[in-house]
Amino acid sequence: KRSEIESQIESFTILLNDLRRQLAKVDEDIDSHRRLISGIHMLPLELLQKIFSFCLPSYNCAMSAAEAPLILTCICRKWREAALSAPQFWSRLHISMPSCTDENLRSKGVISRYGDAIKTWLDRASGLPLSISFVNGLSSQNPGLSDRLDSHILGIIASFARNWVHLNLKLKYEQLAHFSHLTESNVPLLETVQLEIPPPSLFRSIQGPGPAQKKHIPFFSAPSIKHLLLRGWSDVSSLPIRWGAMTRLSLLSWSNQLTGIELNVVENILRQCPNLVVCTLQIHNIFGVPPGMPSHPSKPLRLLCLEELRVYFHHGDTSSEEKITSFFGNLEVPEIRHLEVTAYAVTCCQVPFMPLLLRPHKIDTMSFLVHGSEDYLLECLRAVPLLRRLALITQTCHSMIPPAEAAAYSRLHESLLDYLTAPALSENLEPEPNSLTLCPFLEEIEFTFPLDLRISVEQIIRFLLSRTTLAPAEVAPLRRADFFIREICDSTRNAMSSHTGLGTALQAGLDLSMHYYPDTEATQVVESLPVFSAKRDIDISQPHYDWKPRPGFSAHVSRF
Repeated sequence: KRSEIESQIESFTILLNDLRRQLAKVDEDIDSHRRLISGIHMLPLELLQKIFSFCLPSYNCAMSAAEAPLILTCICRKWREAALSAPQFWSRLHISMPSCTDENLRSKGVISRYGDAIKTWLDRASGLPLSISFVNGLSSQNPGLSDRLDSHILGIIASFARNWVHLNLKLKYEQLAHFSHLTESNVPLLETVQLEIPPPSLFRSIQGPGPAQKKHIPFFSAPSIKHLLLRGWSDVSSLPIRWGAMTRLSLLSWSNQLTGIELNVVENILRQCPNLVVCTLQIHNIFGVPPGMPSHPSKPLRLLCLEELRVYFHHGDTSSEEKITSFFGNLEVPEIRHLEVTAYAVTCCQVPFMPLLLRPHKIDTMSFLVHGSEDYLLECLRAVPLLRRLALITQTCHSMIPPAEAAAYSRLHESLLDYLTAPALSENLEPEPNSLTLCPFLEEIEFTFPLDLRISVEQIIRFLLSRTTLAPAEVAPLRRADFFIREICDSTRNAMSSHTGLGTALQAGLDLSMHYYPDTEATQVVESLPVFSAKRDIDISQPHYDWKPRPGFSAHVSRF
């Protein structure tokens, strides 16, 4: 009898387990059907693609399965079909070449598959205008394979030349040969060209100074090109560029580049750019006139459409100040609104761009490295009464400054905040009768102080209050303030956090950030990228023109 009961229990247990499996299968089918009838699956294809478009990055898309649009093809069949049927999702591509140090990359099959993947991506754009950025492989143990891989991919990029609209390239001199067969008729849509030629020292595969820079790039003469960025190319005048068509122009050099664009060459180029709206110049040589190049020392340089100008000067001689001041003295830019000047080749005798400010202008955004005496600085700030955004950068007294002037230079830095503090609240400066606050419309400000300069918290608070809760009626309320300073102690930071007046200003909308210099004795941890990173140098695909703090160092940030 017992054996019979145990046999029945075993039979019922098998039946129960089978029923449980059937129940789980039914629940799974129900869940799948529920997913099919969910709201996201019932959306029209056009609406689904519109939602997907907000998932795309603002820069060129990297070939990464962790980002859109590739990740959208891995969710379900409907999403994959929606992504693949939207050619606009595939019209932007960032190509970061592997360094070929990994054994898995050292085969012709890898080269072919990588090229096929890029071609498939660009084919999906179905003839739409293309935005492509390319960064060649890093220094490698196998330069031969690296060059073959780069050459194969550059050939594929060149085959889509008719669809280029934005082209950003960071490559070696000799790799320009892959585009030597293209003429202006092959690039009818091309509007933006960004060409960066790193110094040979960045590539161990290149020995010596490298070939001459006079590479023939016929398609540079395309009349459709309106935006141009060149970095590391000192012989700019050799390029067949239609300067008259330029509206955005950037002529840059590398920080370790010994030869760069000369000031006289820049002036002659700018005279050929009457339609320029945005201009960025990084000039490393402020010396004499190159042979065969005419000079216009006193002829006005009229850029009547220019709205944004950024200029960085380095490596000058004893006459640098005069030449820089003469450059700004020749400029006529009545529509300029944004001005940035960094002149390391200048001592503290004067503000080098003062002649520009004395002419008609509309400047409301300005950034500059502080030079000159107190009188020059105050005259400079009074010359921009409509200023809304200001960045003041100071540096440690360097060897170019005479020792007799170093003390005055330091006092100038220490008083910067007081100059911009409303006269009624400024303790260190004696207010003049009927004196008005400098830059009364200031809304955003950024101070960068050197490590050896101590700025008191009382100065900072006094400045902030004079521009917010205690601001005179004629002064606009400050909306954002960034301070790059040396570290302050916790008690001082707490005093700022607990200050009643400052708390009221923060509640009213003031965005305050304190950026502290890192401890020089602390161990700096440098994050290294893997052998292959699809997003390496992704910023090349999106030049930055926004007004924002410049993270010149890794700093601790306190936000209030």
